[in-house]
Amino acid sequence: MQKIKNKKKMLSKKMILDKEARSNSKNLPAFLSPPKESKPYHGFPLIKEINIDGFTYGAITDFLENDSKEGCTSGDGYVEAPDGSRAGIAWEKGKKFSYSQMLDSDRERWGVYYFSIPFGIKNLKDMRKVFSLMVPILKKFYLKDKSKSKNDPTTNPTRV
Repeated sequence: MQKIKNKKKMLSKKMILDKEARSNSKNLPAFLSPPKESKPYHGFPLIKEINIDGFTYGAITDFLENDSKEGCTSGDGYVEAPDGSRAGIAWEKGKKFSYSQMLDSDRERWGVYYFSIPFGIKNLKDMRKVFSLMVPILKKFYLKDKSKSKNDPTTNPTRV
């Protein structure tokens, strides 16, 4: 379980594991012992029902696990772009929708992003609605990273 610091108390969030993901170890889950060729966030499932414009939500923590009367108020996940590249997402309920970049892109992912969302998640429909708010922002970061890496010979060896 992942611990998330909340203003009121420390929360433990249940992780969702992809039972189909391959592990290099018989004793460890796939996210702790991923195959060499794996994408970031290997071992955590993509939620096919949460797809907006080709961007699919991947869950790390269980977004349907209620932690308050408002539903699930915080979580970790990732997004997979139409080309299969990925970025991290952390979110929690706040007063209004906002976002910030937590980590810049690197060779494996196009960043990690934090979102404050305006309501708790009670069902798949709520998570899809929140993700639909995130996608326009994520698209901008994704496109910025793709144009940057296209022009950078260290990340695109075909460019000289």
